[in-house]
Amino acid sequence: ILDNQACMFGGLTSKDNMLYAGCSTAASNTGTVYLYKIDPNDPDRFDSVELPKAIVSYANGMAIDVDGNIYISNSFASSLWSGKPAIVKVTVLDDTAFSVETNGWLDSYASGFPNGIQVDGDKMYFVNASNLYQITINADRSAGEVEQVFTVGNSFWIDDFAVGENYLAISQIPNPYNNFSSIGMVKIIDKATFQE
Repeated sequence: ILDNQACMFGGLTSKDNMLYAGCSTAASNTGTVYLYKIDPNDPDRFDSVELPKAIVSYANGMAIDVDGNIYISNSFASSLWSGKPAIVKVTVLDDTAFSVETNGWLDSYASGFPNGIQVDGDKMYFVNASNLYQITINADRSAGEVEQVFTVGNSFWIDDFAVGENYLAISQIPNPYNNFSSIGMVKIIDKATFQE
């Protein structure tokens, strides 16, 4: 559908047969970030909007809540020095013109690299290197408290994950900075206890 774009597509999500893609022009916090809306049934029909640099550094994981709000994990906003939120909420104001409002949703936290995110009812899960976090989405759609619910330790990272009815599945890869093995695994975690 989209090829030869001067962009790195780092996140995808969909709702009502419409695909949304996050695109960054640089693999750091120096590029420009775009949100694309793509009709998979008509490859030539897509729109894009530039997201504000003051809020978004690098679009990585993406998810949509029941109201259609799009959440983007803002990688490279990983340290408090960046002053940018760890997760951004994008509200589509006009679907036809594809105009949006972009706001910080979850402030930067002490450390880490916000990566994949998933929304499951009134809960959001996101991974950050070795840790899996849970956030309650409040009734007004604001972020509740961040709670680390699972870790794989410093020798591994959680690369991606899926949310099932009563479980979370994580893909675990070696930490590229201190674990040079090629051993990875998939783990199933109970959503009620956050135990394997």
